[in-house]
Amino acid sequence: MNQVKVSIITSCFKGERYLEGFLQNISEQTTLDRMEVILVHNEPTKKEIALVNIFQKQYPGIINHIVINPVELLSKSMNRCIKEAKGDYVTILNIDDLRTPNSLKMQMEVLDENPDVALTYGDFIIVDKICHTTGKLINLPEFKKEKFIRGMFCGPFPLWRKEINEKIGYFDEQFISGADFDLIIRIALKYKMKKTQGILGYYLNKHVGLSTRRRGSQPIERTVIELRYGIYNKVDFLYYKKALRYKIYQIFFNDQWFPINSFCSNYDNLIRDKKLKIFLSLTTYPLRFIQKIISFILRGIL
Repeated sequence: MNQVKVSIITSCFKGERYLEGFLQNISEQTTLDRMEVILVHNEPTKKEIALVNIFQKQYPGIINHIVINPVELLSKSMNRCIKEAKGDYVTILNIDDLRTPNSLKMQMEVLDENPDVALTYGDFIIVDKICHTTGKLINLPEFKKEKFIRGMFCGPFPLWRKEINEKIGYFDEQFISGADFDLIIRIALKYKMKKTQGILGYYLNKHVGLSTRRRGSQPIERTVIELRYGIYNKVDFLYYKKALRYKIYQIFFNDQWFPINSFCSNYDNLIRDKKLKIFLSLTTYPLRFIQKIISFILRGIL
């Protein structure tokens, strides 16, 4: 059996309508002989189990199928995947998205050729129908640390070196939808990233996913992350009270709480500098904003 170079991590829950297309897409990857899929399957149906079994007979040894009952949070499932992964490289592939056949090969080559780069990402197309490949092209920017620690610019197909999770931690299991954004910022704070040229895949957006549904947890968790990393000028005060329910300066995984500064180089200095910057610029903000900043201070957030 060939050595696993890259591990695809994914979680499935109520994914019956997507699973067949996902498995077909896996079989089309040009790196099939050097990859594995860690599939954490939450409360699978009989049809879902049958689909996985058919694939395993056709392509033995590709899928590490982990059945979970009862259902667990996506962030917890993804951490479970990373710990099971055998590859040097790890990448996310959501059950409703598709990768272009050569995308993993292209990304692996970027990391192989750039040992100082920890993560690579690339352009993708947003589609609104299952298994479609026509839609809106999203052209992502080249990596700049100052930009990537303020927003999610890696897209849905990042590929990173598994070893760095020991340095920057795992997905924060407090989050329902924002765990990938949070993890990407921690990587950007410590390591270099590099864009892979070419289209990596097709991202399904029907506004029903954990990170895209209009009334989901995404805006609240985005606010938590903005407070966590000092992105104060982006904070939407409509959500800040609910954001205070989270432990902003701690990360939860492995059934333990860890202080954020144990995974982020110079974190305390970073936050102190951002606080100073926001205070020095207060005169340019309207009174309501200043009142909210004071409210943050009194609550011990800033």
